[in-house]
Amino acid sequence: MPVTMDTMSNSGNNQNQFSGGRRLALGLGVAGLAICLGLGLSQREAAMEAYLLAYLYWTAVALGCFSLLLLQYVSGGRWGLAIRRFLEAGASTLPLMAVLFIPILMQLKALYPWADPEVVAHDELIQMKVAYLNPTAFAIRTAVYFAVWIIISRLVIRWSRKLDAGDDPAIEARTRRLSAPALVIYSLTVTFAAFDWGMSLEPHWFSTIYGVIYAAGGALAALTLSTVVLSRVGPKGPHAAFMKPETIGDLGNLMLAFTMFWTYVSLSQFLIIWSGHLPEETPWYYVRLHGGWQWVGLGLLGMQFGLPFLLLLSRDRKRNLNRLAGVAIFILVMRYIDLYWLIVPAFTDTLRLRVLDVVAMAGIGGIWFAVYLRSLASAPLLPVRLTRDATGGGDHHG
Repeated sequence: MPVTMDTMSNSGNNQNQFSGGRRLALGLGVAGLAICLGLGLSQREAAMEAYLLAYLYWTAVALGCFSLLLLQYVSGGRWGLAIRRFLEAGASTLPLMAVLFIPILMQLKALYPWADPEVVAHDELIQMKVAYLNPTAFAIRTAVYFAVWIIISRLVIRWSRKLDAGDDPAIEARTRRLSAPALVIYSLTVTFAAFDWGMSLEPHWFSTIYGVIYAAGGALAALTLSTVVLSRVGPKGPHAAFMKPETIGDLGNLMLAFTMFWTYVSLSQFLIIWSGHLPEETPWYYVRLHGGWQWVGLGLLGMQFGLPFLLLLSRDRKRNLNRLAGVAIFILVMRYIDLYWLIVPAFTDTLRLRVLDVVAMAGIGGIWFAVYLRSLASAPLLPVRLTRDATGGGDHHG
């Protein structure tokens, strides 16, 4: 049977294939958020800190999917066809993340020092930044970020669906033309979003690399998640007739590249700040190198970079989907630990582990996955026309 027909028939089975996982994720998400809300009645600040951490993690995954989707349209490549639907599903969760940002807007004072008038009144440095760091400007900028991301992602996904329907083949070229400038716009908006949502938790500190670190981590998380999902649905679906070891190897090479890039920008920030030894910058790292946090930092160097780097050097491992998925799951866990190390020391000098953090991760993650799977079930798991072209001898290397 032609691949096109297999792919089309598969779309009719997607609802059943993902319905059980969607219900489970939704139940877990609702329960997690309900518990978080209940505990928040007596531990408001702690609950909001846990909520923000979980929110930043899943938003990074969604934004990573969005950025990789644009990158794939610009660069081409069979690897992108293999995971394009997974990237589209991740990008389709951005409206959800916009809604889930509302509790943060309602509790700014519990999270951000610059949102507390009493703190601002006694802090001259924050007063100098008040034109930028104030609740109204913060909310407006966030609305602009999400508006830009949602509009562009909706256009790209809509055009992708039209390609499946056999409409104007020029849509592919149109999407490619949009994706190049959209990547530039994305780079700027995600950088400022990281400044607003994460870096401003400690308004005395600043780093121009902070946004790049957040974006790089999100892209790595999106790639690893897509690899894990591919390992679950690929062997049983239309991917089985489409994918080759070289395609899996491309995903492994990209995973290695993003791991190295994340390490490069993270170490660059550390070396520049530590060697500069400026009183406005070094305290940020001083906190993260004491009180137990130093062990987390060392663990990240060895486990977020060292171990994945060594594992992904193996050509055989990168061409074996199940083994590559195992490395991807490990990196996904380390992405959370990295974000924990970046965010939580803003609230406490000493390392802590709380049930609230797990509950908030499960709550937002469950809701996120429910929307993700719903989007994944709404279309064929492979782009129909592009799959036909690629398997029929079309040149889609990159």
